[in-house]
Amino acid sequence: MVAPGERAMFRGVYDLCVAEMQLNRDLAASLVLAASALAQIAELAAEIAQLVIFAVTGRRRPARAVQ
Repeated sequence: MVAPGERAMFRGVYDLCVAEMQLNRDLAASLVLAASALAQIAELAAEIAQLVIFAVTGRRRPARAVQ
């Protein structure tokens, strides 16, 4: 049989574990959203770079490097 004090301690540990799992899940979801936002920012930066290249050179693509 489990003493009342032990039961409360086990319940407290269980509650802490559940809370930590929820925080980890929320953190993972936030990291996924942040990664998605960074990917969109990178795509926009690439588009801006293409527009700048076009504005400066009049070409759609940058000149190829001479090998």
